[in-house]
Amino acid sequence: LDKIVSLLGSEQDQVRDHAAVTLSILLYDPRAREALGNSGVIIALSEILLSKYVSEGTRQSAALAIAKVCWNASSQVKALTSGAVMPLIRMVLDSRERHWFCGAEALMSLSTSEANRKVIGGAGAL
Repeated sequence: LDKIVSLLGSEQDQVRDHAAVTLSILLYDPRAREALGNSGVIIALSEILLSKYVSEGTRQSAALAIAKVCWNASSQVKALTSGAVMPLIRMVLDSRERHWFCGAEALMSLSTSEANRKVIGGAGAL
């Protein structure tokens, strides 16, 4: 898992995209979510969302991976403080269907508690 997380920081967009897609699949397993919760994966995925130099597909893959890793409540706090919220909100406001879907799925995973919904709402999602 650590090798896949390290590939999120690659200079090659296609490598970042494949790493994010792979994580999205692996994160269906609760053991993977637990193992990655403290690995820095949230920061790496947030950096992809914040970057101006990634493809839209890579941004979508990163949003889906955040959605999966944030099924664990402990990862939600990290995602909310990592800068991921505003790019996800922009994705939901985008007119492209897949962009909207990926952003919405991530925001839904992040909004499982009242405190999290307040943070997301304060960032402009409401």
